[in-house]
Amino acid sequence: MSGEVTVTFVDNPLAPDVFADACAGCFVHNGVLRVTLINGRVNHSTIPGPINNVVVGRIAMPTHMAEAMARTILELIENMKVGPAQVSQTKPTVQ
Repeated sequence: MSGEVTVTFVDNPLAPDVFADACAGCFVHNGVLRVTLINGRVNHSTIPGPINNVVVGRIAMPTHMAEAMARTILELIENMKVGPAQVSQTKPTVQ
């Protein structure tokens, strides 16, 4: 049983989108990075309403894959800082 396994990408248009204002924290346990995502939510029962940070999701992934994701995100952010004249005008690719 040797050889590479072929992995295909299957897009799921019903996959939920999660918006987070911030990361409340993260930790590694058993080689898995765990990240807690939060949003500020206002309690409008009083004026001014207090803002509470509410957990809206958690991400858990192997640390080597989390590192790859972090590098991809940082590369995107660095590319966004480049002026429009310097950005490649080639067709965007999906990774």
